[in-house]
Amino acid sequence: MEPLDGTTTLWVFISVVVLVMSLMLVLSGAFTVYFGSGKSRAIGAGLLVAGLLIGILYVVAGSERFMGDPALIPVQTMLIIKYTVVFLTATIIGALAGLGIFLGAIMKA
Repeated sequence: MEPLDGTTTLWVFISVVVLVMSLMLVLSGAFTVYFGSGKSRAIGAGLLVAGLLIGILYVVAGSERFMGDPALIPVQTMLIIKYTVVFLTATIIGALAGLGIFLGAIMKA
């Protein structure tokens, strides 16, 4: 694997930020729509739709299939999504394991 230059690293960073933000908007919107009432349900629906639109538009903008060659976003968006899912999963598992060890140590004391 080749080392990344500064521009590619910046685009990978921006892509991860935008895609994770989109995912969190979808999750928080779905949660708010399901458990909310009244105005909060409408806000949750807005969050859900905004997250879906941002994520879909970003993936389409980074796709050579839809935008031609070169795409608007000069990185392989699908590869970034795959690696982000793997890294986030590993991060969550590691954080939960650390929390479990911490709680186990606290409960023994």
